[in-house]
Amino acid sequence: EEDIKTVNETGVQFLLDRTVRHEELVIGGLASGYGFEKQGRWKKTPAPNADYLKAFCAEEGCKVLLSHHPEYFRPYLKALPIDVIISGHAHGGQWRIFGRGIFAPGQGIFPKYTSGVHENRLVISRGLGNHTIIPRIFNRPEMVVLTLKGEK
Repeated sequence: EEDIKTVNETGVQFLLDRTVRHEELVIGGLASGYGFEKQGRWKKTPAPNADYLKAFCAEEGCKVLLSHHPEYFRPYLKALPIDVIISGHAHGGQWRIFGRGIFAPGQGIFPKYTSGVHENRLVISRGLGNHTIIPRIFNRPEMVVLTLKGEK
């Protein structure tokens, strides 16, 4: 909590089930599947905050949702009126063979959502880090750059 307070003092906004707007662009941040308990431990939550998603979808404008977990797409996000969903978490499948990931957290063996663009609106980055004890194999780090063009 002290670290979050320090970062907030710099002007950065944590988008944990929060939304910011810049003209017609609406950016929402869906809280991770892990929540922080006051005892200092992380706990897994079964689903994203449905109340937040309902409020976010009610916003007018181009909606971009930051959702750390790409595995939320099919059960929770696919049917919602969100223009772009940006995810990571899957580490590109950690090991890749023939362009497919082998394992991803929250998806298991041969996961569907590890990288790339799905259904023209789910964008998944393989990420830059190699911070786990399991090394990347045939899985180059990547940084995704999105350019959003609006109509005037």
